[in-house]
Amino acid sequence: MRKLLFLLIIGLSIIAATPAQADYSRKVEIVEAFGKRSIVIKFPHAAQNQDVISSSDIRKAGEDERWMIHVSRGCSDLRNYEEVSLAVSGQLNANEDIIANSSRHKCDIELAEPVTERLFVKHVKNVAKEAILVDEDNNKFTINYQDECQPILGYKQDYVYALQSGDKLQEADRLVLPQKEGVCQTLFVKDEGKEGEEEDPVIETDEEGDTVLPTTPKRARAIPGNSSVLVYWRDSTDNKGISHYIISYSTSSIDPDLRDFEDMPNQVRSNSNRKIIRGLEKDRTYYFYIAAVDKFGNVSSRWSNEARARTKSSIPEDRTTNLAPRAR
Repeated sequence: MRKLLFLLIIGLSIIAATPAQADYSRKVEIVEAFGKRSIVIKFPHAAQNQDVISSSDIRKAGEDERWMIHVSRGCSDLRNYEEVSLAVSGQLNANEDIIANSSRHKCDIELAEPVTERLFVKHVKNVAKEAILVDEDNNKFTINYQDECQPILGYKQDYVYALQSGDKLQEADRLVLPQKEGVCQTLFVKDEGKEGEEEDPVIETDEEGDTVLPTTPKRARAIPGNSSVLVYWRDSTDNKGISHYIISYSTSSIDPDLRDFEDMPNQVRSNSNRKIIRGLEKDRTYYFYIAAVDKFGNVSSRWSNEARARTKSSIPEDRTTNLAPRAR
């Protein structure tokens, strides 16, 4: 009897020590990190074995596939543009799926949501559950949303994600808030057309002797695209109002404090606090700086913080990564 019990204990120990094998392992890129535990990753459009993880109905035509991922505690070192390894059991659904960074630190995936669009939250009326959103193609929408997405108020002048059923946002599409704050459906969507086309700013005559400079743009961020980069920042303020912004960009990091305003390279105007810079080289890092201009032509005393992004390129598949999910 003792021998039988001993053999039974040994057998159970061997089973418990053998981890389940991942059905699919590959390297992916973090395109955006939120706080300590939420990230957006992308799979290249040309990824193979898409029947394991991906499908055409969760990706815009011709675009990389993106997922909002929430990880377990202890993964605070995940960063923007970092390449990480993903191990998936069956479908990517947070069931024994894990992620690991370059230091081989493995973390459980607690929630995985496919997303097809990144939306700028221009305005929110939380009592009416109404918001104005602008998509990556500069299309503007007025929407009503479910109670579950009331935390969207905290994303005003920032970004959320959506899983769309078509090329544009429409009724019953899912909104996905970063940092695991909510997933809900749109109840009503009105297409408002293109967000304000760029027009020449009106600079007023300085008859009142305005010498107050607009505040410096803050929290500048850059999100890479195919031969393009979306740059956005917090609005500046001014006693007479902001006329427009100037975006300067370069392929090398520079110190704007050491240059005259006119010497800053590749200056582009924007009438809002977001701009898509197009016609860039693929697989190259760009650095961006923003200055504000008020209605009397006064320029902010300093440029914004530096924002950088590397334009998109394919990520090679990695089938050699040993990332078996941990035994439960």
